[in-house]
Amino acid sequence: MQTNTILLGDCLDILKDIEDDSIDLVLTDPPYNIGKDMTWDHWKTQDEYLEWCRLWLAECVRVLKPNGVMYVFHGEMGQFSRIMTMAQEMGMTLRSFCIWDKGDTFFKKSWINGEATGLRSWFTVTEYCAHFVKFLDPTKTDTSMINDNPESYAELKAWYQSELDRLHLTKRDVRQRYCSVTGRGDGMLRHYFSNSQFEIPTREVWESVYLPMGFGKTFAELKHDFDQKRQEYEQLREVHNADMYHCNIWRRKSMPSQRKSHCCQKPEDIIFRLINVSSRPGDTVLDPFIGSGTTAAAAIEAGRKYIGIEKDPVSHQLAIERIRALQREPSLFRQ
Repeated sequence: MQTNTILLGDCLDILKDIEDDSIDLVLTDPPYNIGKDMTWDHWKTQDEYLEWCRLWLAECVRVLKPNGVMYVFHGEMGQFSRIMTMAQEMGMTLRSFCIWDKGDTFFKKSWINGEATGLRSWFTVTEYCAHFVKFLDPTKTDTSMINDNPESYAELKAWYQSELDRLHLTKRDVRQRYCSVTGRGDGMLRHYFSNSQFEIPTREVWESVYLPMGFGKTFAELKHDFDQKRQEYEQLREVHNADMYHCNIWRRKSMPSQRKSHCCQKPEDIIFRLINVSSRPGDTVLDPFIGSGTTAAAAIEAGRKYIGIEKDPVSHQLAIERIRALQREPSLFRQ
């Protein structure tokens, strides 16, 4: 599907036209079914709402690349807990659970004084965001498990064994020289070229222990081979570029009503941050409920491609106009 476009229509129809495993990041803020608007945020029953969520969620999982990232916002925990369970049943791994602390709700004094008895739950001053990764295989993506996987770094392990054979050396011979030269025990040595916490020797150890024994690579050559393979494994991991104050509570007041183009618009800086953390420049970001275009604007600012879908014609037109204005004057996004 063409990127850098905001499509008008029902996401359940449009998502079917997106290729399998083609999207790097899904970032979405679906209706919460809390009755704000009879036309787009209200279902007759909760079961009907959850079945609708199951349909669009399955499409998002289908189009997301293996080890791609998906963020889903929600504000009603009862429904959201079931949506998160659905995603995990579809093969998604829940990586993080984040909270947007809006901290700007003002309560009626009568509630505080206990003069009214109708309230049966805590006031909500937060929204939630679940962070998923698709079909995560930890043996191929988690650093500690990669280093404990016998299949990892197989070429380097085979080369090391071939050198032992060529030089008519045993691991005991290497151990004796290592302990003699370094004055240490063999604790670290046991991890060099092994299936347990795989590691390569330091330059100092390589040049004082292995090279004098006849091993046929310089340290630079060994490090190059190791780094090349390590980068291959790194590419299999989901993108996560840690930034400043990298915690799962985001303290940010909601946008003033007069600045919103959409009643449920998320702060631009939160969306921009998620895109920067969980995608690479040039990646494609999908938002099937793009509203007034915040995800598209943030994607442009971050140097990513985007596909947006919006069912409401008024919001769709606002999003189009917003992107056009941003393209004319990029600084608009930061104001």
